[in-house]
Amino acid sequence: MEQVTFTFNVTPTAGYQYVPAFVRFFKEIKIVHFIGLNKPWLSRDSSLFASGSFGKGYDIMTELHKKWWKVFNRHYFGKIAGEIFSISDVTP
Repeated sequence: MEQVTFTFNVTPTAGYQYVPAFVRFFKEIKIVHFIGLNKPWLSRDSSLFASGSFGKGYDIMTELHKKWWKVFNRHYFGKIAGEIFSISDVTP
């Protein structure tokens, strides 16, 4: 049985242990499992997801939050968003 690669197996937490791998493979990440109470789809405000700075202001949770919204906006917003959210749910 082969191990799932890092880019298909990202589970960020406040105590994330793979910061170098995250920084190295960020653009290649395909699947993220958001554990805990904070989910990116609950708010567009990325400051709510800050988990601490990892060198030069790089914050894993904030970056993943932004990436989630970027993917959502590119693939879904305007297509099916009206069926899922009211406009007041997704605007700051």
